[in-house]
Amino acid sequence: MLGEEELFKRGKDKSFKVGKGIEKKDDPPHSTVEVLLQVHPDLTVGRGRLGDVGITQDLPNRDTRNIHISVGRNRNSLGRLYPDVVISGLYLPRYLAGEKQIRQFTYGLKTLLIIHTEPDEQVHAEVDYTSNYRLIPEDLRSYAIPIPTDELLSTATNGLEILKAYVYASKEERRRIDNSNEQRVEDGCRTNVAEDIAKAYPGFYSALKDRTGILSNTGINAFFALNALRKVTTEMLPKQEPPPLPGKPPGR
Repeated sequence: MLGEEELFKRGKDKSFKVGKGIEKKDDPPHSTVEVLLQVHPDLTVGRGRLGDVGITQDLPNRDTRNIHISVGRNRNSLGRLYPDVVISGLYLPRYLAGEKQIRQFTYGLKTLLIIHTEPDEQVHAEVDYTSNYRLIPEDLRSYAIPIPTDELLSTATNGLEILKAYVYASKEERRRIDNSNEQRVEDGCRTNVAEDIAKAYPGFYSALKDRTGILSNTGINAFFALNALRKVTTEMLPKQEPPPLPGKPPGR
């Protein structure tokens, strides 16, 4: 990532003369989020009501990668102090449309990068594929392209950096971004969603909270994920084996 000083060196306030001694200011300096959006023109980032983050990455050939970041306790992390960060990446060819595109979203191969945080806050990574748990339909196997874990990690981290900068931007900076011709970051997270559910459905909320352990922290999940991803180095990533495709997925 660019250093803060480097990010802002071209955003210094300047002035110039117009007409007879009338001084006019340049456009306002770029905020951190605006510079990050310029540095990563291939990324579009959004956060949903429950705190999950979605990133769309445009590839040079106009195909896309759809990346989803969630924080929660899966079946392998129920006894852990900290929840896992799960990054899911799906390859989406540009020519898929309609029903087949929907099927690719639902049944296509997804590369999973799971980040575990230990009680001492050290992290380690695990790679997995959805094809380990369900068959990829035969007509979708030609699109079953795994995403390299280093690229998945980098894209997820950059997207979360953009989201964080947007969340902490001033109202004026966010207004500029929201009113731009190309809005590429959006935050729909509701930090009081747990309170709303608890009031409306107390029994359901209690069961769901016990199962996930994170409903009350929807507003900070993305920042917990970013903090965990920043600790992961390329050397820490496990060796990526080709995903199983033909035949029956191994039993779990």
